[in-house]
Amino acid sequence: MTLGDYRQAILDELTKTSSDTFHTTAILNRFINRAARFAAKYKPWEQTQYAWKLTPTLAGDETDEYWDYPEDCVTDSIYRLAVGTGAIASDIRYKPLTWEEYLDHKEHYNTSDKFWTDHRRQYFIYPIVTGAPIITLWGHQEPANMSADGDDTPFTDDVVIEEAIEALAMGFALIKMRGSYIKEGKARRAEGIALLNQAWEQQRKRQAVKKTEHAEIWEHTDLMNSRAGERLTRRGSFNFDY
Repeated sequence: MTLGDYRQAILDELTKTSSDTFHTTAILNRFINRAARFAAKYKPWEQTQYAWKLTPTLAGDETDEYWDYPEDCVTDSIYRLAVGTGAIASDIRYKPLTWEEYLDHKEHYNTSDKFWTDHRRQYFIYPIVTGAPIITLWGHQEPANMSADGDDTPFTDDVVIEEAIEALAMGFALIKMRGSYIKEGKARRAEGIALLNQAWEQQRKRQAVKKTEHAEIWEHTDLMNSRAGERLTRRGSFNFDY
């Protein structure tokens, strides 16, 4: 479904609910984009996996140890990092650590160790890279904002996720109308979340068939429910409440 398709579907439903004059095209587009972002961040979908190749400019000091996340990278979604010079064969894959483990390893550094971590929206690499490095990050990409009617989401191949986005957007629209519509809006939002859970289970079953030795692609660190910065690694649990 495209942005125009989502908007028409929501308008069709709204006209059955009320004589709606509040929801302009711009307002509906915001709800649809919000729903698409919610869906994209709800689980580590295969459709949002992405690799960034970065060529940072080195400052020659301790700031070369860390860099900001790419703007379109979902927070805490990086699951692999490699440093090289451009040729794939030259890439050296670094070991992922939790934030506390990273600090401990730095204190008791072993010259054979190469490791990385992320903290808030920065990623850290040790030992500090030199020369003209190319850093490759693997993570999950936040969908671009849709503005033209023909724009679509990363989920055009999954009808269940598309239904979930439609339900979420409809829920946001009804809740915004307030009054007697809030209850119905919350029900539609809950329906969207249930559809996302259904789609995730279907995707996990498909991936289980194709699982290889690189199964860590489905290992993600979830900070959202951690205590005092404790990192909890969960297979297939990457929930965000936006």
